[in-house]
Amino acid sequence: MKRMIALSLCAAGLSGCAFFPSTGPSASAMRSEHKEVPLEVVSPAKAQALHRAVQQGVEAQTDSALRALRAAYRPAPVLLENGDEVSVTLWTQSLLPLSSSGGAGTGTTMQRHALGDFTVNRGHLSLPYAGTLAVAGKSLAETESEIARRFAHSGYFESPQVTLVLKKNRAQSVEVLGDARNPVVLYWRPGGISLSYAITRGHGLEQRSDISHASTSNGKANRVVVVENGQRADLPLEVAQQSHIPLSPGAKVILRYRSLVHVNCLGGGWNGDVRENFGHVPTLADVLATGGGLNPATAQARAVFVLPASKRKIYEIRLDRLSGLQAAKDFPIQNGSVVYVSTAPSVRLQQITQILFSPFYLASAVKGVGGL
Repeated sequence: MKRMIALSLCAAGLSGCAFFPSTGPSASAMRSEHKEVPLEVVSPAKAQALHRAVQQGVEAQTDSALRALRAAYRPAPVLLENGDEVSVTLWTQSLLPLSSSGGAGTGTTMQRHALGDFTVNRGHLSLPYAGTLAVAGKSLAETESEIARRFAHSGYFESPQVTLVLKKNRAQSVEVLGDARNPVVLYWRPGGISLSYAITRGHGLEQRSDISHASTSNGKANRVVVVENGQRADLPLEVAQQSHIPLSPGAKVILRYRSLVHVNCLGGGWNGDVRENFGHVPTLADVLATGGGLNPATAQARAVFVLPASKRKIYEIRLDRLSGLQAAKDFPIQNGSVVYVSTAPSVRLQQITQILFSPFYLASAVKGVGGL
């Protein structure tokens, strides 16, 4: 009789114990308490369909960004401005004696004269034999014609022609910044500047000490943000490097390490509550492999619950079945989702047993019986 009373006292103490371990609802509670939100057990076919939908969404976003960049492009002529540096070459005709089997004669040939490099100062170029020319806002072709006209007017040159090579264009440029290993300002060149060229000149993404190789590939995405003519486009680095995208003068290319998906791993079945970051849309298998790992001693692996950020549905994946493992391989985890793994029923029973037979509760029970 006294033993029954002692166990009753222990049970009463357990029911009122404020520090009884709690690790969230059990799997059965998750199934029975979802009245406001439907719960769906995920089949492999369902997981594959969701995976395809996510991939199509990612591809659609990338295509939209590429279209926006191409629409933002504005072909721009190279116009000279202050600080620009040009190389000037003069070509003139000369009479040279020619010989042939039929006799002697004369012919014309073009002689090349490299005049050197000159800088636009206060909107003007100063050249020997041509004087000072106003060139600000003029194209290379316009400037070449004006210089040739000046040379011809001087009377020193026969049929002069001029070619200009723009060595430095200070007025028109593209900036490469952000997490670039080599942030740089790219001055315009006659052939223009492409996005892949800008990334190459920026030497790719900086190797940061706070980002390990693993987190770069799993936790962070290599992204390229382009701001051009009022448009903003966000692309994966790989796509940006593989696509031929011309840039307009004034464009900014921002290289970024950025997490795209944040996943909260909760419940007593994990080794610890953690928040995992991914540079891509992970599958449930990815999260289970990297989210601190399941605790083999406590996890209720029969059921893993995914609570999407949309809160429209709860998904259950049963890992004690082959179909559940197949579903986990493809089931996509969206940004802001919670992956919940409860503790196994045997764990809670073990906790109760440990408390019931702990010295503290046994002493309390004996004391309580002795006071009867």
